[in-house]
Amino acid sequence: MEGRREFARKWSSAEYMKRIREWEVPPGKAALWHMGQNSFLLKSGGRVMAVDPYLTDYCGSGRTGAPGEASRYLPVMIEPEDLDADLILITHSHDDHADPFTLERLEKCRNRSRFIVPWQTRPVLAEAGIPEERIGIIHPGEKIRWENWDIEATFCLPTDGTDLNHVGFLVTLDGGQVFYNTGDTAYTDLLEYLAGRRIDLMAVIINGGYRNLSHFEAARLVKALKPVRVCPCHHDVMPRNWQPAEVFRHSLRVVKGESEFYEIPYYEACLF
Repeated sequence: MEGRREFARKWSSAEYMKRIREWEVPPGKAALWHMGQNSFLLKSGGRVMAVDPYLTDYCGSGRTGAPGEASRYLPVMIEPEDLDADLILITHSHDDHADPFTLERLEKCRNRSRFIVPWQTRPVLAEAGIPEERIGIIHPGEKIRWENWDIEATFCLPTDGTDLNHVGFLVTLDGGQVFYNTGDTAYTDLLEYLAGRRIDLMAVIINGGYRNLSHFEAARLVKALKPVRVCPCHHDVMPRNWQPAEVFRHSLRVVKGESEFYEIPYYEACLF
């Protein structure tokens, strides 16, 4: 597809996960890797957090393996069996965020990792075999202390009636760095309630075709919240949902947003 980001596989799934686990984050820093869609891995203080791990082609081919119109063209970088995360945050129950096939195959995480999800997502995890005692429920505006990280669920405006319980996440890490993932949300001025809060790195949805923030709405929100750095996401996996991140960068210029734009290269860590 014209203008799409180039992808070249650098390591096997297991090797990539091993490299992240062994990668030494510089003192006072955190590291973020983008896996496509709204899937991220974050490392701080020796611990690894996953956000919305969509690590299969479930939305396109389900369990059949036969490609469909929603099949991903960005390959899976880490297979579910290799995912090794201490904490897993899931923003809502849609299949490209709470992927049943990914959840069923989390061999390293199922019985030892902590899962934090909004209540409407909990049944998806339970049906996938995640033990009840591993699941924590969080509501918009609620904070949970995990290890020495603060996890705060942020407000989202749901995009359809299939899930009315979306959240984003504002995570404060060991060194005080703050990561904000907007989650899937439509635009509303109420999203600006976080203005004045410290945000070092913001991952913002640009997915207007599915009623989420458009690239221009995302730019308006970024201007209001003033994160130090912003990376776009949810625009690079499915052909029907693809758009270049450059349109968001242009919108950020149009609204005169002052945050640094950064499109995280695949396989590379974004330090903040």
